[in-house]
Amino acid sequence: MQSSPYNLRTPQIATPRDALPRRRSPRQHKAIPCIQRTDVESEDEYGTDVEDESMDTTYSPYKSDKSLVHRSLDSSKEDTPEKVRKTPQNRHNKSGDKKQYGDEQNSPDSIKTQKLETSINKVKSGKNNNAICGSNLLFVACFLAIVGVVYFHIMMSDEITAIPNNHNLLENFNADMKAFQSMFPAQTRRFLKIVRVSLKRIIVETNPDYPAILLLVAPSGSKSSATGTCIAKQLTKSMNTLFNVTSARVINVPNDISHNNADDEKKDLDNKIKDSFENEHIRSLAVDHFEQLSPRASLLFHGYCDGDNAPFKNVAIVFILHTEIDKNLLQQDSRLIDNHLRELWSRSEYPLDQDKIDPLIARVANNAAVITEEENLKC
Repeated sequence: MQSSPYNLRTPQIATPRDALPRRRSPRQHKAIPCIQRTDVESEDEYGTDVEDESMDTTYSPYKSDKSLVHRSLDSSKEDTPEKVRKTPQNRHNKSGDKKQYGDEQNSPDSIKTQKLETSINKVKSGKNNNAICGSNLLFVACFLAIVGVVYFHIMMSDEITAIPNNHNLLENFNADMKAFQSMFPAQTRRFLKIVRVSLKRIIVETNPDYPAILLLVAPSGSKSSATGTCIAKQLTKSMNTLFNVTSARVINVPNDISHNNADDEKKDLDNKIKDSFENEHIRSLAVDHFEQLSPRASLLFHGYCDGDNAPFKNVAIVFILHTEIDKNLLQQDSRLIDNHLRELWSRSEYPLDQDKIDPLIARVANNAAVITEEENLKC
């Protein structure tokens, strides 16, 4: 059998692209869909047919572009991981997973679990806070306990050192009072008791709240007046000796105070009292002839004898009031002393107001002792 001179399967030599004519004949244009359909069918059924591509030697920009598109799609499919590709099935699965996860979170059991975990965390945080607070309170309590123990030992040591001194002062004071009783044997037991109780307070108390005030009242008679002055000197001397002050301090109003006017008298008396307590460090002084002070000068002792705001609280002030009242009357009725002072301060040339007299009497005459004259004075 003679072979046909025309063999359709014979390969043809491909012409370079640059040598192809720019115009396309209608015949070539008609062949494009046939070739494209053959490639697509081969790709869909069997994949890319290398033999068919090698046989196709006709150039077509449309085919070239389509081939490039198919190759890019194939490369993207090969390079992209399967788990990243978005297919309807994958999208369905992901949405299903999300829905399922949301359902699990919103289920009653999960809500109860979350609430239980939240309450447990709160309890744990509360226990931690309580533990921290407890440790802080324990530290503060220990610190305060240590401070209290130290303070207690300091106070006890101060008291231990102060008690013997006060005890010695009290023993010396009692001894002096016995000597005082021997020196003035005519004085009554009531008189001695008032003197002892009035002065003992600044001996026993380390920091007294107010000074010791004593009013010695001399009845009518020269011997009684002299006895009062002598007793005042002896008491102030004994008190100062207890506190290592050797001098006795007695302010005699007629002789030691200037009497130009009431203001000068008050100022001079104030300076002498301050000088005695501040500069000479005297612990006891006597104001003799207290009745001769002007009412304005006497008002000075409203502050010195005050129970709360006295400028000097660990001192003793002794007043000697000379009167013309009978001894028996004074001993029977102590109100006569208050009445006598009220008359002195209200009937003078410059009297005090009534609202000032009674408070002054309460300060200077609270401890009043009536003197009994002595036959043999040793002053």
